[in-house]
Order: sequence, then structure tokens, then C-alpha cells
Amino acid sequence: LGLWEGRRGRHKEALAYFTRLADGAETLWGAGHWRATECHWALRMARRSAALTPEQRRREEEGRRLHRQSVKPHIDGDYATAIPLAEKALRFLGESVGEEDVLYQTCLGHLAAMLRETGDRAGALAAAEKGARIARDSLGERHP
Repeated sequence: LGLWEGRRGRHKEALAYFTRLADGAETLWGAGHWRATECHWALRMARRSAALTPEQRRREEEGRRLHRQSVKPHIDGDYATAIPLAEKALRFLGESVGEEDVLYQTCLGHLAAMLRETGDRAGALAAAEKGARIARDSLGERHP
């Protein structure tokens, strides 16, 4: 529900849902449990989203659109079209919601897969390692 409220622009309601979720997860599993950590991460993302300026929201939406647009050419094997779209999506998302955002990480993983499929192993490894570093920094070493 928090995600739904946030996408509708109802950030106060979204934050209330995410706060209840994080508090409940901590009560149920304990502060150090990976599920509680994930819920607190979702609350941080909701707070960040609520603080975006209208320009940052526009750039986030453009990043989302570009990411969606890159999927079909990837599936079709049209990497010359898909890779630049994914790279541009990453720029927009990085500038608006930041690297810690789940869509940024999804897009980065998508790019790593495409680079691997085109034989750019060094580029794929760099993208995959960056994704792993971001996830580790966001969620902690103990998160599965």
C-alpha cells in the first residue's frame, strides 16, 4: 500500500504505511534481522521519494520510461538500441532517486546482463560489482 500511495503522490500516507511496516518488522523479527533491515530501507526510500522536487520527479519518470523502453529491444537482441536506453535510464534515475533506489539497481542489473550477452565481460563485471556494492552498502553485509 505504501508503494501505491507514493506512486499516487500521497507521500504522507505512504510514509505512514512504511513506518508501520518497519516498526512491525522490527518487533516481529528484531532490529538486526534482514527482513527488518529491508523494511527500514523501504522507509528510507519512501522518505527520499517524498522529498523529491518536481524536476527530480520528472527525471525519475523519464528514467522509468527509458528503462521500460529498453526491455523489448533487449529481448529481441537489439543491443545497439537497448544498451544506450538503459545507460540513459541509469543517468536519469541516479540524478533523481539515487543509486540506492531499487529501480536504479534493477536497471543496473539489466545493463550488466546485456553487456555480458554482447561479450563485454569487463563492462558486465563492473556493472554487476557496482550493483553488489550498492546493495551491500544499502542493506548491510548480513542481508541475503
